[in-house]
Amino acid sequence: MIKTKTKLTQIVIIVLLALIMMTGGIVFLCQEVATPPAQIEENVDEVQADNGHNNIRWITYGASGKIGGAVSGYVTSGYKGDQNYKGHYNKSPNNLVGTEDYPLPAIRGQKYRGFKFTSNFNNLNTGLEHGYVKVMSDGVTYTEGSTNGINGYYGERGGIGFAATVTWDVHVYWVVRYAINWTVYPDNYNGYHYDANSFTYRYETVSNSGKWWWSADGTTETGTPYAPTRKGYTFGGFRTSRTSSAPMIINTSMKWTGYWNAGSAYYTTLYDYWEANTIKLTLNKNGGSGGTDYVWYKYNTNKFYSDSACTNQITSITRPTRAGYTFKGYQGDGTCGGNPNESYIAYSNTEFASDLCSDIYKNATLNAVWEINNYNLKIDPVKGTYNNTTDLTSITQNYGTTYTYSTPTRTGYNFSGWHTGQNYLSAAKTFDGSSTYVAIGRSAMHTNGISVAVRASLNNWSEFKTSDMRLVSCTEGGGWNFEPNGEYVQFACYDSGVGYKTALSGIKWSELSSGYHTFVGTFDGEYAKVYIDGKLYGTSAKYSSGKIGYHASNGIFIGAEAGSNATTPVGNYFKGTIDYVAISSSGTVSSPTSFTFPAHNSASTAQWTAKTFDLIYHGNGGGTPSPTSKKITYDNLYGTLATVSRTGYTFNGWWTAATGGSRITENTKVTVTSNQTLYAHWTVNNYTVTWNGNGASLDAKLWSYAGSTGYTSSNSGSNSSYTYSGKSASSSVTYDVAISYKTPIPFKLGNTFNGWWTSASGGYMVANTNGQVVASVSGYTDANKRWIRAQATTLYAQWTQQSYSISYNLNGGSLSSQPNSYTFGTAKTIGNPTRTGHTFAGWTVTSTLTNKAYATINLSSGVMEFSSSYPTAVYFPLFYQRANVSYSGKGSDQNGEIRWRQYSTGGAYLGSNSGSSSADCMTSLWYHGGMNSATTTITWSQAIGYTIPSNQTGNLTLVAKWTVNSYKLTAKANSGSIPATTGWTGSGAEATKMYVYDTAYGTLPVPTKTGYGFAGWWTQASGGTQVSATTKMGAADTTIYAHWTISSYTLTADCYGGTAPSILPTGWTANGQQPYRTLNYQSEYGTLPEPTRQGYIFAGWFTSASGGSEVNSNTTMGAANATIYARWVDSWVKDMSNGNPVLDQADGYYKIDSAEKLARLAYLVNYNIDNGKWASYKYKQTADINLSAHYWQPIGLDRYPFKGTYDGTTFDIHNMKTYCGANEYEAYNGVGMFGYNSGATIKNVNNYDVNIKGGYLVGGIVGFASDVNIRNCVVSGNINADGKRVGGIVGYANGIVIKSCRNETDVSSASPLLGGIIGDSNGKTEVDSCVNSGQIKNLSSNGSSIFEGIGGIVGDANGNSFMISNCINNGDVISVSNKNYTCVGGIVGSSYTENTSSNSSILNCQNLGRLEGKFNIGGIAGCNSLAAIKYCLNTGDVNITSDYNDIGTGGIVGVAYNTGVIESCFVSCTLTTPNGVRGNVGAIIGRYAGTEFEPVIKYCGAKTTVVGNPYNYGVFVGQDEQAVDALENSYSLMMYGSTKINRITATTGGMDDKFGMISTIHDGLPVPLGIYHTSQYGTTTGIASTLKGSQYGCTTA
Repeated sequence: MIKTKTKLTQIVIIVLLALIMMTGGIVFLCQEVATPPAQIEENVDEVQADNGHNNIRWITYGASGKIGGAVSGYVTSGYKGDQNYKGHYNKSPNNLVGTEDYPLPAIRGQKYRGFKFTSNFNNLNTGLEHGYVKVMSDGVTYTEGSTNGINGYYGERGGIGFAATVTWDVHVYWVVRYAINWTVYPDNYNGYHYDANSFTYRYETVSNSGKWWWSADGTTETGTPYAPTRKGYTFGGFRTSRTSSAPMIINTSMKWTGYWNAGSAYYTTLYDYWEANTIKLTLNKNGGSGGTDYVWYKYNTNKFYSDSACTNQITSITRPTRAGYTFKGYQGDGTCGGNPNESYIAYSNTEFASDLCSDIYKNATLNAVWEINNYNLKIDPVKGTYNNTTDLTSITQNYGTTYTYSTPTRTGYNFSGWHTGQNYLSAAKTFDGSSTYVAIGRSAMHTNGISVAVRASLNNWSEFKTSDMRLVSCTEGGGWNFEPNGEYVQFACYDSGVGYKTALSGIKWSELSSGYHTFVGTFDGEYAKVYIDGKLYGTSAKYSSGKIGYHASNGIFIGAEAGSNATTPVGNYFKGTIDYVAISSSGTVSSPTSFTFPAHNSASTAQWTAKTFDLIYHGNGGGTPSPTSKKITYDNLYGTLATVSRTGYTFNGWWTAATGGSRITENTKVTVTSNQTLYAHWTVNNYTVTWNGNGASLDAKLWSYAGSTGYTSSNSGSNSSYTYSGKSASSSVTYDVAISYKTPIPFKLGNTFNGWWTSASGGYMVANTNGQVVASVSGYTDANKRWIRAQATTLYAQWTQQSYSISYNLNGGSLSSQPNSYTFGTAKTIGNPTRTGHTFAGWTVTSTLTNKAYATINLSSGVMEFSSSYPTAVYFPLFYQRANVSYSGKGSDQNGEIRWRQYSTGGAYLGSNSGSSSADCMTSLWYHGGMNSATTTITWSQAIGYTIPSNQTGNLTLVAKWTVNSYKLTAKANSGSIPATTGWTGSGAEATKMYVYDTAYGTLPVPTKTGYGFAGWWTQASGGTQVSATTKMGAADTTIYAHWTISSYTLTADCYGGTAPSILPTGWTANGQQPYRTLNYQSEYGTLPEPTRQGYIFAGWFTSASGGSEVNSNTTMGAANATIYARWVDSWVKDMSNGNPVLDQADGYYKIDSAEKLARLAYLVNYNIDNGKWASYKYKQTADINLSAHYWQPIGLDRYPFKGTYDGTTFDIHNMKTYCGANEYEAYNGVGMFGYNSGATIKNVNNYDVNIKGGYLVGGIVGFASDVNIRNCVVSGNINADGKRVGGIVGYANGIVIKSCRNETDVSSASPLLGGIIGDSNGKTEVDSCVNSGQIKNLSSNGSSIFEGIGGIVGDANGNSFMISNCINNGDVISVSNKNYTCVGGIVGSSYTENTSSNSSILNCQNLGRLEGKFNIGGIAGCNSLAAIKYCLNTGDVNITSDYNDIGTGGIVGVAYNTGVIESCFVSCTLTTPNGVRGNVGAIIGRYAGTEFEPVIKYCGAKTTVVGNPYNYGVFVGQDEQAVDALENSYSLMMYGSTKINRITATTGGMDDKFGMISTIHDGLPVPLGIYHTSQYGTTTGIASTLKGSQYGCTTA
């Protein structure tokens, strides 16, 4: 009989292996280890022999449950024989051939050697050796009373008929033979040569020990063999093949590993395995510095690495440097096989010699080889003489040697010293002007001071400006440059934070002679200066920063314009030759006597100072010059000269003599070699007088009124002293000479001339109304009327404007404001009068003018003149731009005549004295004989909005004109419809009719409106006064409105096969399965009933039984009774009421082996069959289930929850889909495989390829869970919801334990409270060893005013006792919510507890997914209150996408509210915020917003990069880091832009005991050991598998 017990799990095996390989507290399984013999535990096969006499029971172990399985070889004692038998074994082992039921013990690859029986005979009748019998497989048969020797073992039996109890111990022997196949290497230290096929190992199970026999060179030996050796390698044991993955049979100590190769034959061939040693090369710089320090390689592989783990392969190294020397390579030091005469690393390409890996077999040192350099010094005297030459002098010497300067000379100059710097051109270079340049990188990027010297040649230097060339530059966003500033040479430097300041030379590029010139630009910390050919030509303004600012990535370019990087210019190429470019960090000149050659080429450029002299100024009749003298510099321009003045005279410049001589200007170059006097020269002035008519006309012939004698010419003929121009004239006067002619007399309409004055108003009169100059006008004339004003002058005619009267005839109307007069020159607006029921139609205007004339104007020429035909004729303009007028006029003495002409040049004659005309622009000619005045009138029609123009003359009379009004009556149907009505225009929404003011309405339309009755016409759409046919039209357009009374109708809801709810919504009346309600027309349906129907899902209400349109609570009632029909969707529960299929029961479980049976379970629970007893039973799935055929109806309702146990065992569920219509109904809430659970246990459910849609309370396993235990479940597919509390496993949990579950679905919802495992949890919650791999995404901006979370594991964790441990989120977590209470976290979106003694915690969790949202985001928790976070890791990047205020972004927590401890956590991620966002970014906590219970941060590490421009950022806490209660034993490395921020906080003992260095991870940063000490969590897996195992080919235990 065979009995099978529970199989042993593999956990014990993993633990034993982990213990074997554990080092330093961190356990790595970096290679496959074969499975050893199974442990002695539950897995026991008990076999009884079939011999009826002996009944020997023997025990062995194997995976198959039979003794012939993969037996481990372990046994125990305690075997009992038949105590009634005589105590001997009478069957030969050969007879134990084994049967199917009772096989012999066997192990593949091992030989069965039999049993050893040790008996304990308590009452034998013999004194022989007590029952030691060893039975071997040699065919010996024991007979009663006999004694036999077996294979050299002696066993005795004596006595017959004993009745003692016999106890047997069974010991299994195994013999293993191996053929050792390996290579004998010439460097084998021992020279020990094993013979092939010679190793035998005998193993005995009870003592768990064995022994070797082997032969070497034909000699048999026993004991422990020697391990072989090989130069440059480490012996890796004997294996089944020469690969690292092959099982190790014999270990490096030449001991058997216990490995059982179930697939091997009895004889097994083993192979030696070798690991090449890792060799470390130390590179001795030998006086140099920089470059690679160490190189590692695997011996004899010719592969080199930059790290000791040999993971980063390299083919060359970085060369060292040594000032003044050339690196020639690395040579060996003669040890470890290295040849001291061989260069193992070449200089040219720093590659490795091909025999390096084979020559040097252990750690060694290579030494650098150097060769001394020589360098060149160019000496440029710049127009002086150095050692009898004006050209360059070139000196070449070895590094470190000294050269002694000679003293240069230059006529007219003093030597100031040398500008010496590094020469970046080893030889003169010609530049082609299009592509040639030299990039010298950033090595000469000096900021506190600089000297740049350039010697260049160009045939035509004007091309430098026209082609916008550059000599040498570093100017992109800062730096300095030689460049053209317009026409001029300049050296410009960037003043940090201010902009460029230039040293402008004043020398044009075109002024430079063809050929070579030397340019020097300097900056000494205060000023930039520019020198040309050794001479200073310009100095900049003082710099505010004291240094030169430059762009962070640009470089220096010779022959081109620098760009934004150090390798490529932007253009502006130089076309010519440059001899040298010397740059130094000193902006001042020096005068050393000698020069020591540095490790680069150099150039010294001479600087000179010109000699100076005194220059004296002489006024020569004028005033005192200012200044009276100055210094002039030889070979420089005179520059600015003194100023001097003389009243009435013009200064003609400075001359070398009082009369005659040569003129000196500021641009004259100084050639004198002694002091010099200059003399002022003068010319008397003429000045222009402008006679400004001040708005009047002037011309060549001017006239004046002579009183009673009439009009005479005051200045006949033309006057050449004047130049006329419209309204002004001008003449010339000589200083200190009297004016010999009369001044002009102007004419201005509507004004009286008052003489010529010094200003347009006020001032002094210079000439009177008769044109005579006035004497003794201060500043203008003296007592003799001589002109004494030494400047051009304008004199103004002054005038007095005339005023006219206005009178009105309003003709029955009224005018609130009536101006009674107007003044010429000022426009006057006349208001419009009003009259009820009438429209103002304008004015009839009459203008009357009585006046005298002053002059005539010829109409054809437009010139004032005397007319010979009419000696007393006067032109007097009366009105301007009038059309359609009546006119009349008469002289005051009755003998004059008024003639009218069209106002235009040569205007047509219209008539005399009186008449009318339609012509535009009237004017009058006034003829009279001796009369002094006349009266004229003109009448015209003026439209409304009359403004009297500023040029109007005459007294005005205004008569109002009117028209009676008609008004529009509009009838609006007020959502009804107006029929066509006689006399009315329009129909439908409105109709109109015109009425004359104060007439009755008469017949009015009668409108209609669907669902309403007509209630008359009213003055307002709601309320107002009712009108009728007798109502009269008012003096305005009027609108009247139809009033209505509403109608009511019946809405019936036909459940169409379903059942109406027992409790109907408010307003509904029960009527079987057709409830109804009464609604006013167009009122909304309101809340609709939600019927039920067995086996169906309610899909909403529709306007017809099939087809039609869906309706909802917002649908409005029509103008007739209406029926709506329930629409149903088939579900798996359909047709389950007939009792089929039947659920079978076995072992206390009901079996679920089909989709129909799973649906049967939903039916039994949801419809409370048998008073709900089915909800509490246990169920076990025994087959895979496919639910694609119908929509799924979740198991359990809120009133009938599932309370039992469901075990999916090892089987899957596929293609579950749920229905969710366009409108929300209760049926769409509580959605999942299970809808509502209470006290249930769900385990081993694999719910694959789901397509779950719902409202809220939606999960892949359970929608609503209360006190539920869920274990080992998997969900994949897609989950989408419209509401809150949505999770990959559970939507909402109120008390739950979830362990070892995995979500692979993408979970999305329109609202927060969304999680990869749980959407929302309250009460006691435990989530352990769960993984989310799906994307978790909030799809809309919905949210609330309380904190709501979106998390990779849990969306919202509330309560005083929740624990989330050993969980991993791999999926992205994304939120688009605009609500600033939304929290996004890699593990928990929002965790909240109010109890300060809360034990809520997040332990040993890791987030690998990307996090994105608009508000609070944390790598582990978006928002956290009082929950402890320990041993957690975040490597997912965090991205804030909004610019709202007071948001938090953290590597562990986004916003902390009275948070607890954060301990032993690690962060490695990028934190991104928009530029300018008022957010807070911290490597651990983004923002602390609590008022008490400050956070504690200890034993944490962080490496973060901040992208964007946050308002606050911190290496631990973005805002209020000072509020952290304890910040200890932690470090943070943060990159913010180009700034690296480090901070380490360590208390007593430092961080060594809490951190481990992993050099290949995170740039060698220490990582908190807490996340590796996995034993404290009771699990064999840890976060280290993410950091190292998965990325570097190792497994972490």
